[in-house]
Amino acid sequence: MSIIVYNMFTVKTATRRGKKMFSKRLNELRKAKGFSAKYMADALGIELRSYRNYESGDREPSLKTLVIIADILDVSTDCLLCRDDFIAKQ
Repeated sequence: MSIIVYNMFTVKTATRRGKKMFSKRLNELRKAKGFSAKYMADALGIELRSYRNYESGDREPSLKTLVIIADILDVSTDCLLCRDDFIAKQ
C-alpha cells in the first residue's frame, strides 16, 4: 500500500512505487479519455515538458494542480492517487 502525504503545496508519494502508480494511472486515464499530453498541458496552462514529467514520475503536481487534473479527466483525486481500491474496501 502506498502512503500519500498531503500538505498545502504538494502531493508527495511516500514510496517510489506510489510515485510510479500515480504517473501510470495518469497516463492510462489520459489515454482512455482520448486526450493528448499536449491537450492536458494546455488545459493546465503548463509546458508540455512539465506535464510529461508528471507522467514519467519525475515531478509531482501541486495539490491545486492535482484537483484540476482530476476535473479534466472527470475522476476523483483518490482515483488519480490509486486509492480507489482502498476506498472501496472501507
